Amino acid sequence: GAGAAASALTFRPAQFSDLEAIVGVIVAAMPSDPQWDWRFPRRREYADDTRAFTSAKYHEFLSDKDAWHVMVAESDDSARPHVCRARMIVAVAVWDQAAMQCPPSEPLLLPSHKRRDGHRRRMELWAATMAKARKQYFDDSFGARHLQLQILATHPDYQRRGAGTALCKWGMAFAQKWGMVVTVFASPMGKKLYRRLGFQTMARIEMRVPDEMESVAPVAMSYE
Repeated sequence: GAGAAASALTFRPAQFSDLEAIVGVIVAAMPSDPQWDWRFPRRREYADDTRAFTSAKYHEFLSDKDAWHVMVAESDDSARPHVCRARMIVAVAVWDQAAMQCPPSEPLLLPSHKRRDGHRRRMELWAATMAKARKQYFDDSFGARHLQLQILATHPDYQRRGAGTALCKWGMAFAQKWGMVVTVFASPMGKKLYRRLGFQTMARIEMRVPDEMESVAPVAMSYE
């Protein structure tokens, strides 16, 4: 039952040795968030590019422990018959601690123009819009008093077992200890979880490249 599945979960900080498993979770979980298909519409055709650039990004997260805190959930209740109760990473949370630093660390600049899986104009619009939205809704409102949940992803085989909720609550408890606000740009699927946990909606940020019909609209949310 759900209780048994939840009891099989354990949580810990991620290590460099977890990188391949983390990338596997992220790539498998991508279809749950519409912005991934919007930004990377050719990720199935160029799966190697998707995996390589995802790996580079998570290497960055794991390398700078002052700016990023990566937590993983493990399970020994495998949904895959060929895995014999081996502990495996099933969910990942990345917390952005840059607002706590003075000055914040410089991000690693990846050569995104070389990605064959991505839509260049949409990627550029996403990066610029999200940076502006973060400043407007999070930094200007809370200054260094906010901890941003950058990424929360659960492997599809393990969704709705409590891993994502528990990882989110870890950050909420950490923020409460230090008197901070938790912030997040939520996907349509994530928004339901955050609302259930008590997050409040601040703004809907719609993005559409000129002359295109498709758009995405993450929602800025906060928990105080």
